[in-house]
Amino acid sequence: MEERDFERIAVLIDGRFNKFAVEFEAKLDQKLDQKFEQKLAPVYQKLEQLDQKVELLDRKVEQLDRKFEQKLEQLDRKLDRLDQKLDKSVAVLVDGHNMLSEKLDRVESAVTVRVDAVDRRLDLHLTDTRAHGASCVREK
Repeated sequence: MEERDFERIAVLIDGRFNKFAVEFEAKLDQKLDQKFEQKLAPVYQKLEQLDQKVELLDRKVEQLDRKFEQKLEQLDRKLDRLDQKLDKSVAVLVDGHNMLSEKLDRVESAVTVRVDAVDRRLDLHLTDTRAHGASCVREK
């Protein structure tokens, strides 16, 4: 055998070895991918379940948020109505107080006028009684 024959044999062996290495690497990658997918399949399922649960929780939180906003709006409306009623009640009380104050002022004026009139009449009566000489009238 000659050197060229050895070179051809080396090229043939090298070609077959490269083909074997490529095929081996492809089969190894395929097997590793299968194993990887088998191992990760339950993880993917769990992640999918978690995603579904998170979406459900998001929907529930949104529902609760809407209900909370509705309740706040209802409370705000009720507080506005109560504020209006309170304003009206306070206005009625103020009006009543003013009316009562005015009436008390009128009554006080009338009583003062009457007391003054009675006082004058008593003074006249006392003067008249003294003028007639009554001794039973005493002044305090």
